[in-house]
Amino acid sequence: ARATMAPLPYRDAADLVLITRYGDAGGQQPNIRLSEYREWTTNTAGLYSQLAYFAPETGQIHLTHHESPHLRLAVASGNLVDTLQPSDGLSTKGLRHTAGARLVLSRSAWLRWYRSDPGIFGREVTVRGQTAIIAGVMPRDDWRLPVSVDALLLEDPLGMDQLAPTLRGFVIARIRDS
Repeated sequence: ARATMAPLPYRDAADLVLITRYGDAGGQQPNIRLSEYREWTTNTAGLYSQLAYFAPETGQIHLTHHESPHLRLAVASGNLVDTLQPSDGLSTKGLRHTAGARLVLSRSAWLRWYRSDPGIFGREVTVRGQTAIIAGVMPRDDWRLPVSVDALLLEDPLGMDQLAPTLRGFVIARIRDS
């Protein structure tokens, strides 16, 4: 109850919207196809200043010489963190300056699986059969979206292009000031 009544931990949270099919108020199930998101990125510039996509799934993360945990993962467009604009505390070692896929761990996953090791930032991991760089940790209170995840796999445009157009996820948008 406290989490739902507290203000959202994002800058300018009043400008953020979760887009769901048919205005589903619950929005708990991923119901926007990636192909729809792709179309919206080209023809909704008048409505939204930013659009981001994320699709929950389960994946195994392999870090050399460490356990390979199965984590609740969200595959996301590379601009998801920029769209959300977490208010504070997002540790982003290398988040913006790395080409390719980047992995942002939840604080609890970082504590549990990597024992709060700051040395993992910048290391390569294998996620969903591809190489990604561990680029940050999302504080526990900064993930306030419909599904709980242990990690975000932020895909670059090439990675997004390789995802199936039928993949179902969520769209987060920032409403454009008018």
